[in-house]
Amino acid sequence: MQRSVIKKYGIYSTFLFVVIFLSVLSVMLILTGILFPIGMILFEIGLFEQIFQYYDFIPNVQVNLGVLELPTFLNIPISIIVGIALVYIGKKTYMILRKYLLYVKKI
Repeated sequence: MQRSVIKKYGIYSTFLFVVIFLSVLSVMLILTGILFPIGMILFEIGLFEQIFQYYDFIPNVQVNLGVLELPTFLNIPISIIVGIALVYIGKKTYMILRKYLLYVKKI
């Protein structure tokens, strides 16, 4: 009896941290996965230069993989691939959150 009480309250005490962490992580991964390719397409079109010309700020966006610098014509395909991967990871994180909530609900 005592062991189940410790297990139950141990899960409830970690519930606050796990739920907040997983929910924020899943939402941010999905939003980043959607906005990253859109931002890269807008950058390649040249929209950012028109916006930032009044602020004396020249944006320089380039996809770097460690030491390797990719050419600019690969920015859009790589950003789309990374965006799809981020959305996929965000959805999987959301599924983990749902499974955790169902597990806690059973206890």
